[in-house]
Amino acid sequence: MDTTRESFLATEKWWSSFCLLHENEICWILENLFIGNRLGKNMAYLGSGRQHVDLKQIRAPIIVFASHGDKVTPPQQALNWITDVYEDEEEIRVRGQHIIYMVHDDIGHLGIFVSSKVVNREFRQVATTLEAIEALMPGLYEMCVKDVQEHDGRKSFSVELVERSFKDIRALNDNYRDEFPFGAVDRASELQAQIYHTIARPFVRAAVTTFTAQACRSVHPERLSRALISSRNPMLAGFRSISEQVRQSRAKARVDNPFLLAEALYVQHIAQVMIYWRDLRDMMYELTFHSMWNTPLQHYFGDRYEVQARQMTPEELRSRPDVQCALKMIATGGFIEAVIRMMALLVSDRGGIRRDRLDRWSRVLTQNEPFRSVPSDRLTTITRQQTIIATLEREQAIETLPLLLDDSEERRRACLVARYVPGPIAEMSPKTIDLLGRFAQVLEQPPITGDVTENPLAQMKAE
Repeated sequence: MDTTRESFLATEKWWSSFCLLHENEICWILENLFIGNRLGKNMAYLGSGRQHVDLKQIRAPIIVFASHGDKVTPPQQALNWITDVYEDEEEIRVRGQHIIYMVHDDIGHLGIFVSSKVVNREFRQVATTLEAIEALMPGLYEMCVKDVQEHDGRKSFSVELVERSFKDIRALNDNYRDEFPFGAVDRASELQAQIYHTIARPFVRAAVTTFTAQACRSVHPERLSRALISSRNPMLAGFRSISEQVRQSRAKARVDNPFLLAEALYVQHIAQVMIYWRDLRDMMYELTFHSMWNTPLQHYFGDRYEVQARQMTPEELRSRPDVQCALKMIATGGFIEAVIRMMALLVSDRGGIRRDRLDRWSRVLTQNEPFRSVPSDRLTTITRQQTIIATLEREQAIETLPLLLDDSEERRRACLVARYVPGPIAEMSPKTIDLLGRFAQVLEQPPITGDVTENPLAQMKAE
């Protein structure tokens, strides 16, 4: 507060400010996000028109932040919606969606959003990788950020997007038993809401006026406690002159001042006491909740509210019209389709992609012909189609590559691009080398003998 007064006051105002929510907003948040968790089950609706909020229709990349130190929304809760909404990771790829999640080791719930360490490390890496993520093949990924210490003492970071499966997400959570009691809570809440809206709400609306509503807000404990120690309180008018005198005459205490040591010990004591009472309070809340809602009778009461949303089976997924259309085009296309298919196969085979490789692939898509002349929405459609082919018909996707590349020069350039993006051979995994060799074999190209360090498409011009 002494050195960063404006920043401190701005943070206090942001943290302590209030907002007004309408009744329909509060009800929707409670029913769809908290108690019913309908959004996470893909069962939420908007407005009187009953417009379905379908998470599967999101086309922008979805980035999820989670932390093992978050007691409010731990990783299993932050990521369970993925396994609730989708059948498996293949459905995410087939639908052309990008879901990237990050799991921090120890940061708390609020620290995910306001901690400078997270901002400088995770958020900055996401921001610098976001543009390249648009070029990422659809799928479920975990962004792994590793610290790399440079010679000059400055810290840099290594970022890798690792392809994950539902097995990895379920490994964070032993089972769903801790969610069973909320079925009874959901049903009881719905019954209470129906009774209130039918019996009590008409009388409440008739009794409440604009004046009484404003008066209730003014005497709310959170607002009143701040108002009593503000300049609005006439009994504190003298503090303005006193605080100015203190500000002008204040001197920093000496290091050997015994009161500094006493202050430090007192602060540590208060912090430890607050942690103790917080943990004790949380434990009592949890025990009380389970004693009320986690009984056989309550399980019976809320049983039908525990039913998960119906998920699409692999057979139903394959029978979708857009999937069938993509599979029928497995032997149709040209240079663009072939290169994107090869990259989809490489990412799927390796199980992830480093940011430097993703950056190279992004530059190929955005800066080089023939990709640069293709509209972005068209590239997105092609990427989704080729991802479907690479996911559901992997062997046939490789064998039909020659049908997409009739010209020997195009075959040569396609193989060079597929070798350029992964980088030096020494950094490739054995699976990547084997798959590149398979590409060369089916396209009748010479075997891999050296690194491709220059972009093969850098000199091409638009036709």
